[in-house]
Amino acid sequence: MESRSDGCTFASLRVPNRVESVRVAASFLMESAKNMRVPLASDSLFELAVVEALNNAVKHGNTGADTDAMIVCELELTGRRVTVRILDQGPGYALPAAPAPTGGSPDILAVPESGYGISIIQHVFPTVRTISRGDRFGLEMSLTV
Repeated sequence: MESRSDGCTFASLRVPNRVESVRVAASFLMESAKNMRVPLASDSLFELAVVEALNNAVKHGNTGADTDAMIVCELELTGRRVTVRILDQGPGYALPAAPAPTGGSPDILAVPESGYGISIIQHVFPTVRTISRGDRFGLEMSLTV
C-alpha cells in the first residue's frame, strides 16, 4: 500500500488467472480496505461484490488468453471516494443496464441462474464502468463513503 502526495492511498496486486487466486485477491483487497479505514471494509455485501468482479475476470475475462494470463487488482482511496479496479487480458464487454429497483421482495422464480454478479456489483457500487488500459480490460467500481 502506498500513500501519494495528492492524498490518494493506493494498493495493487497481480494474481494468476486461476480460481484459487480469487480468494487471495479478495483477501488482499478487503485487508487493504481495512488498513485504509474504509467503513464498508467489513461489510459482507461489499466483499461479495468484489468477489463477483474477480470471479467474472477469471471465468470470462481471460478466456482464450495464454496460460500465463494475470489479473490486476487495485484499490484506491481519494478523499471519501473508494475505487476498486479488476483488470484482465480479455476482449471486454458492454455492461448491462442497472436493474430497476423493485418495491418488494423479488420473485424467486425471476432470479436468473447466472449473470447476477453484475447486479450485485451495481447494487454495492453506484458507479460501475468498463475500462481499458493497454492490453487489459476490466471493471472500475466506485462509491463515496
